[in-house]
Amino acid sequence: MKFETLEAGLKWLESQHNNESKRFNEKIKVAMDFFNNPHETFPIIHVTGTNGKGSVTSYLRDLLMSQGLTVGTFTSPHIERINERIAVNGQPISDEDLLAIIEKMYDVNEYLSTTEYGRLVFFENYTVMMALYFQQVQPDIVVVEVGIGGLHDSTNIMDGEVAVITTVGIDHADRLGNTFEEVAYQKAGIIKPGAIAVVGDVPSEALSVIKQFSNEQDATLRVYHEDFDAIDIQVNPGEGAEYTYQFGGQAWRDWKISMLGAYQVDNSAVALTAFYEWMQQHQRAINWDAARQALSQTHWIGRMERVHQMPLIYIDGAHNVQGLEAVKQLIEENFSDKHIHVLYAGLERKNQEAQLEILRQFSSEEVDLTTFDHFEAMSLEQFDALIKSHHLPREQFHLVADWRQLIQQFFTENKQDSLLLITGSLYFISAVRKFILETLN
Repeated sequence: MKFETLEAGLKWLESQHNNESKRFNEKIKVAMDFFNNPHETFPIIHVTGTNGKGSVTSYLRDLLMSQGLTVGTFTSPHIERINERIAVNGQPISDEDLLAIIEKMYDVNEYLSTTEYGRLVFFENYTVMMALYFQQVQPDIVVVEVGIGGLHDSTNIMDGEVAVITTVGIDHADRLGNTFEEVAYQKAGIIKPGAIAVVGDVPSEALSVIKQFSNEQDATLRVYHEDFDAIDIQVNPGEGAEYTYQFGGQAWRDWKISMLGAYQVDNSAVALTAFYEWMQQHQRAINWDAARQALSQTHWIGRMERVHQMPLIYIDGAHNVQGLEAVKQLIEENFSDKHIHVLYAGLERKNQEAQLEILRQFSSEEVDLTTFDHFEAMSLEQFDALIKSHHLPREQFHLVADWRQLIQQFFTENKQDSLLLITGSLYFISAVRKFILETLN
């Protein structure tokens, strides 16, 4: 064995963050070929989008499982343990299986280091690991989340029978572009020849690009508000929503979701359409009652998740402008009677000034800004400099060195009319969730 423990294997794997990402489309093909192309041994539904990937993947997993199917999922980042990224029917890969696959990754990286391509970066490694595991387990269907973008993402070596584009916004601009058109082109890159493409609520500029790309691929396109829709929407504050789903001239009533936010209606409708299309493609009958029940029970940790009831604490990994705008709307719809406290931490590479501007609009008092243990985390000094350089109102922001102490203070005060929203980077949310569940509950 190359690694005596899983911890040693993971330490090596995480050190691959620093590898150079070059000729990635070719490199991932060489890596897969090293293992005789495991990614070609199971069907996939491919999911991308600026926001909503995780929710749509969760809805799809539960809908497909409700039909008696074995469903693999590949998601990122993880919230509690890295094993979560590769799962079957919601159960993460075991420590034993994960270590065995990491051992194989060491071998392929040793080989690649002797070639012009060089070693795989962290996410490329995980993409190959996912393929190796699902080749071994052979689920009926795998729902694969894109890492970033789509066209040049390592997961795009796979051919999705159904491609899903949830939303299009400006994020990772240095890699995906500064316009809706540029970002849409990157995300449309997962649409393969003859596939079915399901598109959520996207800007018109983005939709034009996606339609053109889809047409060039001779793909079948299903667009939200054009080919399918959610109507008669009733939002139930603090509980979720219900609606009627329309597709192909038919209407299915009484769909309920428990995840908060009007945008979750959009996400669930997109997932329903991808689910329906894949089932039709494989000539599988649908148990609609089971599907309804599954959708109503779907949840996604770290996304507007209530982690404590009294006092009321929610966590949400809204890590970009579009995500925070959605959370702002959710707060206004569901918690207008609450005094809102906001604790936020983010990454250096994000558009932080725009996010701070949104945060101060729905916080009832000053926004608490903090930092956390991550190599890209914004420091308190960086937040302070940002506030000054962009002339943001200093009195509306408070720099917090110890976020754990702030949460404990809110917990001790236990004000019934207050809500603490902890948001920002999913890496931060992961640390916060672990602290609250292990320390305060």
